[in-house]
Amino acid sequence: MESPHQIFLIPEVLESVLLHLDLSTILLSQRVCHLWNALIQTSPSLQTALFFRPELEPPTQNEKPERAINPFLNQLLNHFVSNHEPGHDTAVSSYLFLFGTPNKSDPSLLELKQKHAYLRPEASWRGMLLHQPPVLSLAVSDDLIPLTVEDIERKAAAFLRLKHLERLVELALSSDWV
Repeated sequence: MESPHQIFLIPEVLESVLLHLDLSTILLSQRVCHLWNALIQTSPSLQTALFFRPELEPPTQNEKPERAINPFLNQLLNHFVSNHEPGHDTAVSSYLFLFGTPNKSDPSLLELKQKHAYLRPEASWRGMLLHQPPVLSLAVSDDLIPLTVEDIERKAAAFLRLKHLERLVELALSSDWV
């Protein structure tokens, strides 16, 4: 008799199951084995569900489709906006929010910035889209952040991703308005 888990070696079955899970579970499922990682990284359906790949037909400028907001958006914004401390960069402030002030026995903040997955420059969340279908532009309130819409659109090659929003928040936090 075959082991029940062998069914998950069939990519089509695994993909179907994964598409019914929440996004955090799908992201963490990449750690199960190389097969699962490869499937999640290459499946157009899973990449779209994870907000890495835009839906097949992006809307025209005239359409106003119902958009699904990336569920990680609020969590990430909270780390950058609510937890900024003067004298610390955003990554350190995010770490302090998550884990508290380090003790003398804790690794240096520089080491923490390099090791903590959320803080790494290559963290995958930065490549995620803000919405599905993706947005092509972002309106910025001039009284809060002195960047124009054109500045943000110019930085985004195609669709706005979380890395573009992160940069906008970092610019706002690095000045004296927040």
